[in-house]
Amino acid sequence: MNLTGNERVLDFGCGGGGCAKIIAQALWPQGYVTCVDTSKYWLNKAKKRLCKFSNVGFLFADVSRLGIPEGFYDVVSIHFVLHDIERPKRSETVKILADKLKEGGRLVIKERTGKKHGMQAEEIEKLAKLAHLRRERRQIGKSLYHGPFYKGCFVK
Repeated sequence: MNLTGNERVLDFGCGGGGCAKIIAQALWPQGYVTCVDTSKYWLNKAKKRLCKFSNVGFLFADVSRLGIPEGFYDVVSIHFVLHDIERPKRSETVKILADKLKEGGRLVIKERTGKKHGMQAEEIEKLAKLAHLRRERRQIGKSLYHGPFYKGCFVK
C-alpha cells in the first residue's frame, strides 16, 4: 500500500482484522484505520484482535450506509471481499468506495481469481474504470494458500 504513516485508511470487509492489524501497525501513531464489515461476528473478532490499537475504529454497516463524507480517506483497502458481493451490486460498491477517497487517493484491491471462487482481473479493472479510477499498477500471481490472485492499485 506504500503507506507513509499519517493516512486515513478504510478497510472494507475487514473480517477478523488480519489486514487491519498490519495497516494499524504501519500507521501508528499518526494514521487511522476504519474497519467496516456487515458481519457482527467478524467485526467482534476484529475488535478483539485490534483492542491494543488506539488508531482503529469499527463500523458495522452496509457500504451504502456508512455515513462517511466523500473525499475522507487516503486509501481504501478491499482484500478478498469483492468476489463475495453479488455481481449486480459490485459496480455500485466500488463507486461508493471510490467516492470516499480524497483526490489522488488509492483503492487497493487484492482478489482471488479462481474460476470456482473469485473473479477475473478484467472485471475488477472494469469496475475501477466505471468508478473513474485510473490503474496505477497490477500484479497477477498465485500463492499456495490462496491460489490465483489479482492485486491492483487504482488512483482517484
